[in-house]
Amino acid sequence: MEKRSEVFAVPTAAARAKALGSFADCKNLLLKKTLEDADKYHKPLPKPGPDDWLVSHTEKGQPFEVYETSRHNKVTAARNVIYVHPLQEMDKAFVEACQKFCAAFYYPLNVKIIQKVDLKGISVASRINDDTEKIQYNASQILKVMMKYLPADAYAMICILFDDIYNSCLLYTSPSPRDRQKSRMPSSACKKKKKKKKNKKKKKNK
Repeated sequence: MEKRSEVFAVPTAAARAKALGSFADCKNLLLKKTLEDADKYHKPLPKPGPDDWLVSHTEKGQPFEVYETSRHNKVTAARNVIYVHPLQEMDKAFVEACQKFCAAFYYPLNVKIIQKVDLKGISVASRINDDTEKIQYNASQILKVMMKYLPADAYAMICILFDDIYNSCLLYTSPSPRDRQKSRMPSSACKKKKKKKKNKKKKKNK
């Protein structure tokens, strides 16, 4: 796949401030302070490395105001637990490290390890990637199956596996409306689609 480093331009301080918008009416004082001094607490997004997604894919930025008004997943009194679900046999210490990381990052949400099903025990499509020659599993089908095992008090469930996936970039399951949005395709699938379109155009020209 051809790399196009010019696709992504690192946002300037002025562009970042514009994306965050005004906090004059923000009633959450902690959120207001954190975002007003965002550059002090968070490192700005650096220039993408040679293997980063942004090197070869165009991603439109999202202003904070748009995020706030979107139908994003929200913590409620009934749904406030993040579940970490390994889909394959893996080292217990690694899974526990994932749990601790999520607990620190998403504090004060409760993070629990759960394992209801193994990848070998569910019917999921797979394929061999043309470029890597390694197996990939259909993430959309995994998500559909895992929705059946989503606990009632779950804010989200993060599924972990060591193999590659396609038809989506994440194994993140929740009752959120955003899970019904169209998944982002991996670059290899995009390349095949472009080739098909080019072949159709050639046939029409003939």
